[in-house]
Amino acid sequence: MTMHSPSLLAEEASLINKTKLTPQPATATPTADEDESLIPESTNIDTDAALSLLDQPQAYVSSGVSNLTKSIDEFFSNEKVLYETSGSYIRINGDAIYNEGGDSGFAGNVKIKIALPNTQKKLKLVIESDPNETREDIDQEQQPTPLEAVQDKTYFAGLESSGKEVRNWKLRPGIGLKLNSGLDILLRYRASRNVDISKNWRAYLSETIYWYNSEGFRFNSTLELNRKIYDNFLFRSSTFAGWREETQYWNLNQIFSLTQSLSNRSQISYRAGIFGISEPNVIATDYLFEIRYRKRVHSDYLFAELIPRVLYERETNFTENLSLTFRLEIVFKS
Repeated sequence: MTMHSPSLLAEEASLINKTKLTPQPATATPTADEDESLIPESTNIDTDAALSLLDQPQAYVSSGVSNLTKSIDEFFSNEKVLYETSGSYIRINGDAIYNEGGDSGFAGNVKIKIALPNTQKKLKLVIESDPNETREDIDQEQQPTPLEAVQDKTYFAGLESSGKEVRNWKLRPGIGLKLNSGLDILLRYRASRNVDISKNWRAYLSETIYWYNSEGFRFNSTLELNRKIYDNFLFRSSTFAGWREETQYWNLNQIFSLTQSLSNRSQISYRAGIFGISEPNVIATDYLFEIRYRKRVHSDYLFAELIPRVLYERETNFTENLSLTFRLEIVFKS
């Protein structure tokens, strides 16, 4: 047995006591603020991703406005659908119009656009009875005319190019020639675009310059504002201004409409409008109130419309003129 001296034992006891009483320095654990690398990846916040979530509702609503507007325009065979389409399009309609007092008349319209194959500039053959693009939701509805006048209607044929797109503007130059007796050349240059103003509003703009060999220059400007109301209602404000060198004044139209999609086969539109001219000053010439009920009666190309209308004209001291229009329309598109 090994024996230790009293002094050595005392030193060992003192060392043991110091070890027990003196706490060992612990390793300091850095906080999250001191070392971001210690924050779990699951708690990191991606600011860009969070902000992108806010864009989704606006994109959804804007898409809803665009889709509803396009759906209604296509169902009513709106003029801009014809001119914006990249394929072929044929629209033929005939109206039987009955006025208050028993007067009746007829009106009709033809617009054909055929895409020509193997053309590098994407040319289209255009045949139309109204080359001025007086869109039905802007310009006044055609008034009753004798059948002979319908048979003698002027038709134009020409070529139109899809042109190119510059800063979201679609450019479409074209040239046409009158098919009836007499030579009348038409040059036309059209620019149009859609603009998403906000999550609830969508705008459509169209500017067109014409030159007729017989009448000189014309200029049409259209501003259309669309707002989706619920899932199947569309409010529209359409503003039109047209100038002719021949008359030297402006034709001005303002139409407000509320269109409801009743089903995939029928829609109804309530419209109110004011028409005027700038000669000598801006004056109102007509006030219009009408309802358009449109139904697809066969397949996807035959439509029927019933249009009761009240028209107040300056020529008759704004006395109300009631009329009822029955319309059959054939629409082929590709």
